[in-house]
Amino acid sequence: MKFSVIISLCIHVLIFYALLTLFEIVPRVDLPDRVYSVRIFSPRRAEKKEEPEKPPEVKVERPKPPPKAVEKKEQPDNVKEEKPKKPAEPEPREGKENKPLDVTVKKEKVEETSVVVDAPRFPFSYYLGAIERKVSDNWFSASVEHGKSLSCTVFFRLNRSGRISGLRLQKGSGDSYFDRAALRAIKSSVPFPPLPGAFDEPALGIHFRFAQKD
Repeated sequence: MKFSVIISLCIHVLIFYALLTLFEIVPRVDLPDRVYSVRIFSPRRAEKKEEPEKPPEVKVERPKPPPKAVEKKEQPDNVKEEKPKKPAEPEPREGKENKPLDVTVKKEKVEETSVVVDAPRFPFSYYLGAIERKVSDNWFSASVEHGKSLSCTVFFRLNRSGRISGLRLQKGSGDSYFDRAALRAIKSSVPFPPLPGAFDEPALGIHFRFAQKD
C-alpha cells in the first residue's frame, strides 16, 4: 500500500515537471548584468521654529482732569421775581345770558294697574304678574286734563284654557274713552296663559283696576 502511494506521487511529479519544461508555463525572467542597490530615505520633517514670546503690554492709564466748578451767577438785589399773571375773568354780559337756567322737570302721567282675584287662596303670584304685564303692554289710555286723575275696574272670568267670559265694566271712571281703552286692553290680551295645574277650580274671577294719575 505504501509503495504504490510513493510510485503514484513520483509519477505526478514527473508529469508536472514535463509540463513546465515543454510548455513554459512559468515565463523566464532575464536579469540585467549589473545589479544596483538603492537606498530609500524618508524626508525629514521641517522643524518649526519657536517664535520668541512677546512681552505683555502694560497699559498706562492717563489721569482724568478734575471737573470744572460751575460758577453761579448772583442776581442783583434790585431784581424782583415776576409772578404769573392771572387770566382776566370775562365780564358778565347783559341780556339773556344773565337769566338763570330752567332746570325744572315736567311730571309725566303715571299709569298703574292692579289685580284682585275671587278666590280665598291663590298662592300663584307669578301667574298674576304675567297677566298684569300682558294687559299693561296692550293698554293705551286717553290723555287727561292737567290735575285730573282717572281709574276704572274691569271684571272677567278666566277659564282654565286661558279664555275669558263675562267681561264687563265693574266701576267706571266717568270718561267713556278711558273706560273703552281698559276694555280693549283686556280683549287684546286674550288668550291668557292657562291656569296653574295646582289650582282646582274650573275658573277664576279677576278684578282688573286701571288708573292714570297726572
